[in-house]
Amino acid sequence: MRLPGRPAALICTLLMLVVPVLAITYGWMDGNRHPNVGVWGIRADGEVQQLCSGTLISPTVFLTAGHCAYYVEQVLGTNRAEVTFDATFSQSAAFHAGTIHVHPNFSSIRGPDPADIAVIVFDEPVVGITPAALPPVGFLDQKFREEKLKNHLFTAAGYGAMAQFQHGAPGFAASADRRYVVSEFLALTGGWLHVSENPATDNGGTCYGDSGGPTFFGAGADETPYVVATTSKGDSMYRASDVRYRVDTPTAHEFLAQYVTLP
Repeated sequence: MRLPGRPAALICTLLMLVVPVLAITYGWMDGNRHPNVGVWGIRADGEVQQLCSGTLISPTVFLTAGHCAYYVEQVLGTNRAEVTFDATFSQSAAFHAGTIHVHPNFSSIRGPDPADIAVIVFDEPVVGITPAALPPVGFLDQKFREEKLKNHLFTAAGYGAMAQFQHGAPGFAASADRRYVVSEFLALTGGWLHVSENPATDNGGTCYGDSGGPTFFGAGADETPYVVATTSKGDSMYRASDVRYRVDTPTAHEFLAQYVTLP
């Protein structure tokens, strides 16, 4: 497809105005720590324009955010996407082409369970990368009942802009690198996992550039391969709570079961 003018700037501006595309704040360079985490976009004027993040969950399926995919389909007018798992996004990266599928019940990112989930199904299997694992239905609910979520840490990964704070207000610096960050549990509600992104308590979070990236259960030596949520939205100052869409709900599982084998 061809977009008029400067497509990269146009897409970035439209996404920032219309959908909460998010990225890592207060995080670290990922390197090859999470090789199954990738970044995707659409091809315009011969180049792939970086949009959102996601996770390989089978050799042919890439998990991402519904609001990113819905916007690309409905506003930009295409269901085709390209994904790279290189640690740094560039036009020379190895790209994998695929087709976007958005949860049919997606409507907005508000409400108790907005079905903010989508997948990209690749034309050809991705080789040489071990997919992440998905949790069973109610995984986080069970952990909550067992009182195992209090003070529990989660690891998020993704690509995108870095938040920069001047005089207490957030600004953003463009980046194409994969980063990761650790956040502490706050609450569990409906389709949402709430975690802290307060730097005063050694927590990090997400900000512009990284919607759809995974949240892994655990951190450091205790990090697991389970993707329990995807990046969705946060507070406007990026210093309090970070809200991620759960993938262990019946809504998510009913959709994902069409594309992958679930536990």
